[in-house]
Amino acid sequence: MKPSACVREQADPVAARRMVDVCKAPVEILSERTEYAQLFLNPDGTSTLQESVEPQRVRQGKNWVPV
Repeated sequence: MKPSACVREQADPVAARRMVDVCKAPVEILSERTEYAQLFLNPDGTSTLQESVEPQRVRQGKNWVPV
Protein backbone atom coordinates (compact mmCIF):
# COMPACT_ATOMS: atom_id res chain seq x y z
CA MET A 1 0.00 0.00 0.00
CA LYS A 2 1.30 3.47 -0.90
CA PRO A 3 1.78 5.99 1.92
CA SER A 4 -0.62 8.94 2.03
CA ALA A 5 2.38 11.27 1.64
CA CYS A 6 2.88 10.07 -1.92
CA VAL A 7 2.75 12.99 -4.39
CA ARG A 8 3.27 11.83 -7.99
CA GLU A 9 4.55 15.22 -9.25
CA GLN A 10 7.62 17.01 -7.93
CA ALA A 11 9.28 20.30 -8.89
CA ASP A 12 12.76 19.00 -9.73
CA PRO A 13 14.79 15.80 -10.18
CA VAL A 14 16.09 15.75 -6.60
CA ALA A 15 12.61 16.05 -5.08
CA ALA A 16 11.26 13.53 -7.59
CA ARG A 17 13.93 10.97 -6.64
CA ARG A 18 13.07 11.37 -2.94
CA MET A 19 9.37 10.90 -3.70
CA VAL A 20 10.04 7.81 -5.86
CA ASP A 21 11.66 6.29 -2.78
CA VAL A 22 8.50 7.04 -0.77
CA CYS A 23 5.93 6.13 -3.43
CA LYS A 24 7.67 3.15 -5.01
CA ALA A 25 6.00 4.41 -8.21
CA PRO A 26 6.86 6.76 -11.09
CA VAL A 27 6.99 10.46 -10.23
CA GLU A 28 6.86 13.28 -12.78
CA ILE A 29 9.56 15.98 -12.81
CA LEU A 30 7.52 19.16 -13.29
CA SER A 31 10.51 21.27 -14.34
CA GLU A 32 10.77 19.03 -17.43
CA ARG A 33 7.09 19.29 -18.43
CA THR A 34 6.37 20.94 -21.78
CA GLU A 35 3.37 21.38 -24.04
CA TYR A 36 4.26 18.06 -25.66
CA ALA A 37 6.10 15.98 -23.05
CA GLN A 38 6.32 14.71 -19.48
CA LEU A 39 9.35 13.07 -17.85
CA PHE A 40 8.94 10.51 -15.06
CA LEU A 41 11.50 8.92 -12.73
CA ASN A 42 10.88 5.23 -12.08
CA PRO A 43 11.59 3.16 -8.97
CA ASP A 44 14.16 1.05 -10.86
CA GLY A 45 16.32 4.13 -11.57
CA THR A 46 15.25 4.59 -15.18
CA SER A 47 13.22 7.45 -16.59
CA THR A 48 10.24 7.47 -18.93
CA LEU A 49 9.53 10.23 -21.44
CA GLN A 50 5.94 10.49 -22.62
CA GLU A 51 5.58 12.59 -25.76
CA SER A 52 2.72 13.63 -28.00
CA VAL A 53 2.68 14.99 -31.55
CA GLU A 54 0.02 17.52 -30.52
CA PRO A 55 0.13 19.86 -27.51
CA GLN A 56 -1.47 18.34 -24.42
CA ARG A 57 -1.25 21.43 -22.20
CA VAL A 58 -0.54 25.16 -22.36
CA ARG A 59 0.86 27.67 -19.91
CA GLN A 60 -1.64 29.79 -18.03
CA GLY A 61 0.38 32.06 -15.80
CA LYS A 62 2.78 29.74 -13.95
CA ASN A 63 0.55 26.68 -14.34
CA TRP A 64 -0.05 24.12 -17.06
CA VAL A 65 -3.67 23.60 -18.10
CA PRO A 66 -5.20 21.13 -20.58
CA VAL A 67 -5.59 22.33 -24.16
